This record gives sequence, structure tokens and C-alpha cells, in this order.
Amino acid sequence: MGYWGWRPLAAIFVSVWVVGCSATHDEAPTLPPSAPPRVTLTVRVPITPPPLIAQTIPTPTTVPYTSPTPLVYVVQQGDTLLSVARQFGVPVTVLETANPGLDPRSLQIGQMLIIPNPQFNSAGSPILPTPTPLPLPLFPPTCYDLPTNRIVCLGRVENPLRQPIGRVTVWVTLVDRDGLRLAEADAGVEQSVIPAGQSAPYRLLLQADWRDFGGATAALRSAEPAKTASVYPAIEDERGLWVNGRYSLSARLRNPSAQAMRLERAVLTLNNRAGQITGYRVVPLRRILNAGETWLFTTDIQPLTTERDLTHTLFIEAVLLN
Repeated sequence: MGYWGWRPLAAIFVSVWVVGCSATHDEAPTLPPSAPPRVTLTVRVPITPPPLIAQTIPTPTTVPYTSPTPLVYVVQQGDTLLSVARQFGVPVTVLETANPGLDPRSLQIGQMLIIPNPQFNSAGSPILPTPTPLPLPLFPPTCYDLPTNRIVCLGRVENPLRQPIGRVTVWVTLVDRDGLRLAEADAGVEQSVIPAGQSAPYRLLLQADWRDFGGATAALRSAEPAKTASVYPAIEDERGLWVNGRYSLSARLRNPSAQAMRLERAVLTLNNRAGQITGYRVVPLRRILNAGETWLFTTDIQPLTTERDLTHTLFIEAVLLN
């Protein structure tokens, strides 16, 4: 019957176990397939893993990476201050304070940056997991088949607490239909801070054969109270609609503070009625708003689903300027 002849029949058989979703993504610290302004991941047979796996998945036992504090990083081609801050899990404001006189708009290749209290190593892996992560709800991610025997999994971490949290990482394990491990790795959420009552998405790309895939689990590896205060612009007149098969978003961003604010990046997440992530996009902004100033932000995203009944969440990272 051929590879593609029996594949749809197999998808129908496993669909009673799981339902899938997909995502688009523009920027991620360790995943080269994402490149601005947009990347579309091609879905073959989406499924959603079952909420519980019969076999107990042990806690990961990887040896923590140890690094001196602070760490010195040499700027590479394509680096921005924001990408370096995200790579090491350090807020941009902390990075600027540790490097006085630094011009964030003109980093030079070979320039050395001091990274105070790095949370991740240069490969993007957590240096030290939180001994006891904060109690946050964590649901199994949804996963998709990609070409060349790769599987992409997307999920979210919600913060129901009354305080912002940071240094959030999760450990994702793929299992086959017998509950045996296929692949596993850790991933950080797309936001350096998750404000109280909000959530942040994460994305993980793993090498595994989709035909063996039976489900995925996620465990919180680190989550702790945010150590630095964050500032956010006011989001007004937020609207999402479909235009030529794409989800288009517009929102007016206003600086409510008494000093200038630099907008760093936007994280747009799409969700279906079941609460599954059907796509998200990270958009670098690098725009300065003076006190009281507003700016109309627009972007769009191609969700990898035929569903039209979608909702979105918009998160804007920003820093105040002296």
C-alpha cells in the first residue's frame, strides 16, 4: 500500500487517544528552524496525548551545569541584547546594569558582556533547577509530526499565583504506545517573567519517529518568584480577525508611566476552544514610547489548524529608560 497509503489509517486508529495542534514561531533561543518574520511548521497528523500515562515517568536526573557567577559572554554574529538576555535567562535591565555604557542597538561581534547570575548555559540549558518549583498547573503538551523524523511539542505554563514568577523551565518526555521513552529534553517558556494570573507558551523540538509516538508528559523543572520588577505598556483596542486565511491582530500600546519606555518584544499566542495552543509568534519590537505616547501594533500569524473559533493572548515585554 506504500508509506502514505497506510499512514492515514494509522492516524484514524490513534485519534481516539489524542488530538493535535501546531504552532508558528519566529524566535527561539535554541531552535534554529524558527526565523523572523514568520515560520510555518507543516502538520501531518496532529494528535493530543492522553492526560495520564500508565507508566510512571521518573524525574530527570541530568547533572546540573555549573558556571561561575558572573559569566563573560563574547557577542556572536546576529546577537542582540535581548537575544543574549533570553539565552541566559537574565532580564534585559539587569544585563544593562551589569554593562554600564553599553549601547543595546550597536553590539559588536567579539564584544564581551558580563552576564550576572546566569540561569542557563550558552546552549540554553538550565544551570540549576529550582529545588522545589512553585506549585503551578502544568498540562501535557500537544505534539505534531514534522519532516525528517522530528516532533514539535507546544504547551503553556500558567501562573495562578498573586506574584510574578521567573526562571520557568519544563521537562518534556515523549513516550511510545507502550509508555516507554522515545525522547526527552527541557525547555524554557518564551517570557522571562510570567505575570500573576497569566501564562506563557513553550516549544520543544525532539528527534523521534512519529509512527512510534504514543503521548507526551511535562514536568515543571524550575519556577521561582521573579527577582526584578517588570513594566508593561497598557494594551488598548485589541482586535483579532481573519484576513485571507491568516489571524490578524491589532492593538494600541500606551506608555502609562512618567518616563520613556522601550518595547522589547511581543508574544502572540492562539488557543482553540479546548485550550490547546494552535500557534504562537514572537515579534521583536525595539520601539521607544515616551511618557503617555501610544503606538499601533499589528501582526499576523498562520495557525496550523482549520479551526476558526480561536482566541488569543498578547504579552508585551518592555523596560523603562532613565
